[in-house]
Amino acid sequence: MTPDDQAKDPSGATGPPTAPPETGGTTFLHTQEALEERLEAPLRALAETPPETEPEVVRRRRAELAEAYWDGVIKAVRNLVRNTTDERLEFSPRETEFLGYALPARDLLPAWVPLREQVRRALASAPAGVLPVIHVHDTLQQAHSRFLRFDKERRLLERDAQFAGKLDAVLKRLEAERRVRDHAQQALLSEKDQKELRAVNQRHEKLMVEFLPLQREIHTHGLKTEEERRRYLNLRRQVTQYLRERERVLDTYAEGEAIREGSLEIERSFKQYFDLLEARIDVAKQVRGMADFRRETKLIDVRNAVRDEAYILNEFSKLASRRLKLDPVPVPLGDREVVTPERALRELDRVLEWDPRLFENEGVRLDGLPSLLLVPGLGNGNYDVERNRLIVPEQAPRDLLTSVVQAAIYYRLDVDRHRGGRAMIGSFHREVKGNEDLTSQQKLRVRLMKAYFLWVTKESQGFQVLGRELRAWFERRIGPNKNDVITPYRLRGLDGMKAREEVKRLELLEGGTARVQYELAVLHARLDHTEKALEQLRSVMRAAPGHFEAYYSAAILFWKMAKQKEARTLFTKFVRDSPPSWWSRKAQEHLLKLSS
Repeated sequence: MTPDDQAKDPSGATGPPTAPPETGGTTFLHTQEALEERLEAPLRALAETPPETEPEVVRRRRAELAEAYWDGVIKAVRNLVRNTTDERLEFSPRETEFLGYALPARDLLPAWVPLREQVRRALASAPAGVLPVIHVHDTLQQAHSRFLRFDKERRLLERDAQFAGKLDAVLKRLEAERRVRDHAQQALLSEKDQKELRAVNQRHEKLMVEFLPLQREIHTHGLKTEEERRRYLNLRRQVTQYLRERERVLDTYAEGEAIREGSLEIERSFKQYFDLLEARIDVAKQVRGMADFRRETKLIDVRNAVRDEAYILNEFSKLASRRLKLDPVPVPLGDREVVTPERALRELDRVLEWDPRLFENEGVRLDGLPSLLLVPGLGNGNYDVERNRLIVPEQAPRDLLTSVVQAAIYYRLDVDRHRGGRAMIGSFHREVKGNEDLTSQQKLRVRLMKAYFLWVTKESQGFQVLGRELRAWFERRIGPNKNDVITPYRLRGLDGMKAREEVKRLELLEGGTARVQYELAVLHARLDHTEKALEQLRSVMRAAPGHFEAYYSAAILFWKMAKQKEARTLFTKFVRDSPPSWWSRKAQEHLLKLSS
């Protein structure tokens, strides 16, 4: 840090203090120790608060704790940035524990002793799931990389590597096309004409190396000088002359069309080569521009970008508590379980069972899948439309499913508004009786959010708590298809080729479990291999009688094959033996139709 930076830096840091080796040289740990000391007083005050203490006093102490934590984090994370050329912010395990779960290094509360190991496992794990799970330190790294444009640079370099591969392929194809053309000339032309045409082709290729880039430059930016105009006209005249010479030689041969077509293929390959070369030049210019930007960027601006990310996380954390009229509690006090990535993904899978089209929207096509961010705090989930991430507080006021459901419906509503042309809220307004008279978008949103929560948590379990038309809307627009096999989310959206690849992969697994056999059955059903699907489902029913999805799916396949007796038997067994659910009600409906 220069003397000027010290004068401008409002954090008050006057230089990097000596840091223990495990910090990787950052100054965050030094600030963290001071921050933990600041947290100790409000933590002990809360821990020692008698049960009969006035609620207002408890609220004030919780607010003091939350303010101490986030205010300290917002100031401390700025010190992570030491210069403008580091591509990545590095964190020690101690720092990630503190940032990820608001867990200080010292066990100021007894509950933190068993909690610490759980937190370490949660931060170290990267479970496979529908969405990538990230923590606070990940978002700070992303903010740093985004501001200094390292993320964009990486994407550009990936594109450049793709262009390089295509260039190599074009050059190989060009050599092959030359051999084909030369072979045709040798087979069809006289020795004299071969020699003449070979000389013409060599001159033409040298000419194209000069002419094509100039032609592209003129088409993009126009003629700039008289000298450039003369050069362009001269090159164009030479190209025209080449075409005339080639046609003069070939016109005397009835089979000249094959040679002519080979020459055209070579011209097309030349044009593609220079298109790719121009693209690589453009990428190189952009990469150099980003390097120049980083050299010219001030350290304080980078620090403020990282600090602003921490400020945004604070706002989302406070909003999660405020919406439920709860006291903000980022620091775990031991009275609630913390949310781990595995638990969050498990609850998201439950949501996707009843909203399988959650991530089938224009937003995913344009922006990609969202990430799932676990942030210190107490409350229900939310969606950050600017950063495309579901935000789930690490302490749930009721249960984690409720929190994840809230994040999912906020995601649906925001994507519908920003990317979907309000199609979902529009159909909810038009198609559900009682909504036609609602003119307030906010009232429609609130009603849809409440109904969505009931759909996932109650209707899915077989409780009919929604009105008939409202339930029908959810079955049409949100829920799974009752007339299809019950499909695990990860198998949805696979096209024919990917479905066949997944079949091959599953068939190679040893000791085919009931789950594997069921997934094979679903894939065969999607590929219209009905008999193979039924064969796998029979294996599942024999090996795992409690795998009730197999009975429903087999019944659906028999129903589609017009084998009513078999379908009725399996639907009956599903209704009788499976736990009450939306699927069991749908099975009853199918039975009624089969009996009529």
